[in-house]
Amino acid sequence: MNGHVPLRLSTAFGVRVLALAAALLGSVELGVHRVVAPVLAHIPGEVPGQRFVDALAWSGERAFAGTALLVVCGVVVAGGAVFRDHRPLAVLIIASAAFTLADAATRSVGIAFAGHVLTIAAFAAIVAVAARGARPAARPVLAGLGLTAFGLAAARWPLLADSWSALLGARSGVGTAFVAWTVAEAALVAAPVAFGIALLLVTTPSRLEWAAATVAALGAGAFLAAEPGYAGLVSIWATGSTLALPTFAYVLSATCVGLVLTHWLRGPSTRHLAAGLVLLAVAGVQPAVAHHNLTAVFALLLLADASPAPSHDVRAAVPERGTVGSAVGALE
Repeated sequence: MNGHVPLRLSTAFGVRVLALAAALLGSVELGVHRVVAPVLAHIPGEVPGQRFVDALAWSGERAFAGTALLVVCGVVVAGGAVFRDHRPLAVLIIASAAFTLADAATRSVGIAFAGHVLTIAAFAAIVAVAARGARPAARPVLAGLGLTAFGLAAARWPLLADSWSALLGARSGVGTAFVAWTVAEAALVAAPVAFGIALLLVTTPSRLEWAAATVAALGAGAFLAAEPGYAGLVSIWATGSTLALPTFAYVLSATCVGLVLTHWLRGPSTRHLAAGLVLLAVAGVQPAVAHHNLTAVFALLLLADASPAPSHDVRAAVPERGTVGSAVGALE
């Protein structure tokens, strides 16, 4: 082992609890507030069971507010958890959160620009900390983290450009935003594939995990094939994804998400990593509100956490098949 100290958020009880709670409530926000409610709202005429529809809308709004609160608390607690060993990273994370919240409160162009710069810098710093002292066997994981950070940063580039243009009194280009979001989408779709490869290199998935991967692949394929135009609209509502990439890319990514997510959920020490994967979807490709920026920072920080490996052999990080499931154990 070298002198580098990993993040070890798996040992921070408060971070794990907030991560799982935010992921659970964020899933409700994603499904109800961003998908079901908009779909029902676009149905012409009176919708049968209007009270139930209104109740869904109300629950979606509450989930939205609850997710925002949990994510803010999670970022602050996670920043405090890494402060001892990674002080510059902790300061950058807290500063990013402070400017993001200040932007939401003041709508100041200058504060918005500073917040976007700090958020993108936080993405880079998180990956840098994870990569420092990593073993060669951890390269697929680092590739996944790097793709995630790059995708999140690219998704925020149009916001950064808009705030910079507003400071200068100029106009920003729509075409540049579309290119940035497409690049971000490609990186974020590729990231789960890298995590899936990393998982397959250190352990053999169980039948349950392969079943989850199959269901995810079939579900993604059916969703994309049923009505492409409608699927694109729902995808934009949910995550900001325009589905501009080939269908195969989304099916492969969904397969790896199902595999990795199930594997991480089965291990008590890796469930916060599963929460990070869910929160990536909650953050979205086109961040619409302030807490999506904080959600992205929290998600990447969770995914960068490395579970301790007891020996220099990367396979020692997985003593029981399908129970620990820490492909990121090689990072330490």
